[in-house]
Amino acid sequence: MARSATLLDHVVLEVRDPEASARFYQNVLGFAPVRLKEFRAGDAPFVSARINRESLVDFFPAAMWRNRRRARNPNHFCLTVSPGAAATIKRRLARARIPITGRLPRSFGAQGYGNSIYFN
Repeated sequence: MARSATLLDHVVLEVRDPEASARFYQNVLGFAPVRLKEFRAGDAPFVSARINRESLVDFFPAAMWRNRRRARNPNHFCLTVSPGAAATIKRRLARARIPITGRLPRSFGAQGYGNSIYFN
């Protein structure tokens, strides 16, 4: 089977206790915590668990966005795609009249930092 150019980068879960979630995923599934020290120090807004080289599970505390008037960046999954595939997706969204609801020029994921677009 040929390797796809599209990869699952991360899945975001809203959790009550990000550290407890990271411990559970580490102890039960063997997924190593990512940015736990930074989260504890207040330098990262959330902690993650590494599924494999390409993918993470992010544990977002509810306070990260629920204290705003409107939820921002709620539970989602993120795909890593090539610039050409991103352009194709944007054209398809426009054709289907699905608006891009957000853009982040520096978003953390399993592959490091990159550009993100959001749509519902």
